[in-house]
Amino acid sequence: MTLTEREKNLLILLLQHERLICSVIADLLQVSEKTVRNDIKKINANFGKKLVLSSRNGYFINPEYRSLLTEEVAVLPFQKEKNLKEILHYLFINNGSLFDDVADKFYISSSTLQQRLTDINDMIKSYSVKFIRKDAKIFIEGSEKDRQRLLAMLIQEEINNNFDTINDLEKFFPNIDVTSFRREVYHIIEEANYYVPEFYESNLLINLLSIFTFDANYQNQKSYTGKLSKDIEKIAYNIADKFGRKDLQTPIQNSLTGVIKRKKLLASYDNLDEKFVNKIKDIILDVFERNKLKVDLKQFINVFSLHIYQLILRCRQDKYIPPQAMLSIKDSCFFIYDIAVQIADKLSSVFQIAIPEFEISLIAIHIGFAIEEATKPKAENLHLNIAVFFENYTVIEENFLKNINKLIPRHSNCFIVRNAKELYELKNFDLLITTKNIDELLPYTICKISPFINENDIAKIKEAMSKIIKEKEFGHLTEMLSYYFSSDLFLYTTKIKNREEAFKVMTKIMKEKGIIDERFITSLYEREALSSTGFMNSFALPHSLEYNAVCSKIFALVNPESIKWGDAQVKIVFLIAISRKDREKVKPLFDFLTDIMIDEQKIYNLSKAMNFENFMQILLTK
Repeated sequence: MTLTEREKNLLILLLQHERLICSVIADLLQVSEKTVRNDIKKINANFGKKLVLSSRNGYFINPEYRSLLTEEVAVLPFQKEKNLKEILHYLFINNGSLFDDVADKFYISSSTLQQRLTDINDMIKSYSVKFIRKDAKIFIEGSEKDRQRLLAMLIQEEINNNFDTINDLEKFFPNIDVTSFRREVYHIIEEANYYVPEFYESNLLINLLSIFTFDANYQNQKSYTGKLSKDIEKIAYNIADKFGRKDLQTPIQNSLTGVIKRKKLLASYDNLDEKFVNKIKDIILDVFERNKLKVDLKQFINVFSLHIYQLILRCRQDKYIPPQAMLSIKDSCFFIYDIAVQIADKLSSVFQIAIPEFEISLIAIHIGFAIEEATKPKAENLHLNIAVFFENYTVIEENFLKNINKLIPRHSNCFIVRNAKELYELKNFDLLITTKNIDELLPYTICKISPFINENDIAKIKEAMSKIIKEKEFGHLTEMLSYYFSSDLFLYTTKIKNREEAFKVMTKIMKEKGIIDERFITSLYEREALSSTGFMNSFALPHSLEYNAVCSKIFALVNPESIKWGDAQVKIVFLIAISRKDREKVKPLFDFLTDIMIDEQKIYNLSKAMNFENFMQILLTK
């Protein structure tokens, strides 16, 4: 793994301190906090494991790998070996390089380079592309579509989803002045009263750069005729003409289709057929009904239908390069993302298209606000039972109670207690606010204040209510986890190495216990095929596409050595089985599991839990 000078300095800082918060690291390195977070992501990605962990108290070196680092230079033992992806990047950009020249460039022997080629081909086999040695040179072999997919991956890794400057693209397109190219293209688009949405700025730019770089592979493309094709055809012609390549007008037009938008968005709605909009409504309603979501479609159906219309165009034109922003929704809002997966599955079936993961993220963004509105906790479910017991201050009573009522949450029950008899008859109360000295032990929290409710009293009341609410939430959490988890559905093992083995073992046990059946297993594989349920190279949340479990349970699997989960490596797997009757409980469960996994220290601790009791104790630790 090769480190930049800044990344080395960052690791040195973490070696010298037990923990450092992001802002302190940023100050010491004189960079932004965003740069610190991106550098840490790159370090972990290049290392292949979580070298740097984070918690609420800051970043720190993973104790498991601390011994691998030397404080003087922060060098990893295997840093002397060139990263496979460095060689891959070079070979892709310099197709046809002499074999010996490549070996010399990376200071490795011919036999080592040959082994590297084997390793690289194994790493990229899912792209149906490989490097071959022929006539003392190294060539890339594969269809243009597959090479484009590989290019997308290489560019994404290079810029690490942080498109701060287009200069990062120049190494991939060395024969084009990228800055000038972008300026001219955008000028032509804007002159036609169109614009490029932020999501697709890098997408469009990379596609167009690819067309002009790999021109021979694009000249026979057929165009897709859509309702906006006349405008786009003119824009494409002007771009092709500007750069003296009228033979590339069709692929340019295909890249623009479904990506650029009119500046007057409302005019675009007129291009949508009413039957099309109704079809989109039916799909959304079907998915929302399946998940027992009551959502007001009026607030977003027009914009969403237009987005889907353009999505269909993009998918039919094989837009391989994903946008470089807003792709974290899968990690941060998994329930919403999962609803988007279900909608994408329906859209794929109805319109016969294949929808890639980054498009699913954009669907999630469109529907997210409406779902959050529909699923936010009801205020009445958060109420407290509060009693007020005070001296007989007739003169100030009205004002006293008025101030108390301002402080307590809406929908809470508030009762006035006039004497000791009423006080001792109180049942099922959470909090007693009083001006009296009460020494007796009572089964609820007591908050003593002055009759005039000063700033200190207000703080005491708020603190008491906050503590009670947190205790209630913890009680609900404990109840929820007890409902789903059990000791007979926990497995700690180092023998299970991949997703297929995990599914085989976990579904066999759950089926034998009558928790799931074959319908669930089929649906489980269907859901995984749509979008991997692996997260952040740490954990996975596999589940079925339908709520078709016999009963609701979660199987927890831990492998401290990691399990290959698609393109990721995970150490913790939660196989979630939900029955139809429990579908309303899914969002709080998903929210809990995704929120808790943001704490990398907790993930690390969970991956070391060898028994169920320890695992649950860590899960419940605040």
